[in-house]
Amino acid sequence: MTSTEKEPFESGTGFFSWALEVLQQDGKLTSAEVRVCEQLMLGRRYSDVAKIESISEETVRWHAKRILKKLHAETTREFILVIGRAIDERIQNQPEGPVEPSLTTESRE
Repeated sequence: MTSTEKEPFESGTGFFSWALEVLQQDGKLTSAEVRVCEQLMLGRRYSDVAKIESISEETVRWHAKRILKKLHAETTREFILVIGRAIDERIQNQPEGPVEPSLTTESRE
């Protein structure tokens, strides 16, 4: 890794970006929805997202509504859980690559 490269999960923002890329690659979200979704996952208000993305607050609401519908969620909290499940499935189905730490407590012999 070069000095200009960063670890993908160095910050929460990096993790959210990766998580949302998974959903975009799976064809669930558009690139605009990914950008709005990332801002919402960081806890930003619609008005703040609108300023950051240079779009109207109504457009943010429209994207948020479509995100929830596409992910079959009713609230922002619920769509974060959906994203978590999508990541889990993606990691479980990887044919090769780094081994993810297990959350189970297995005894080692």
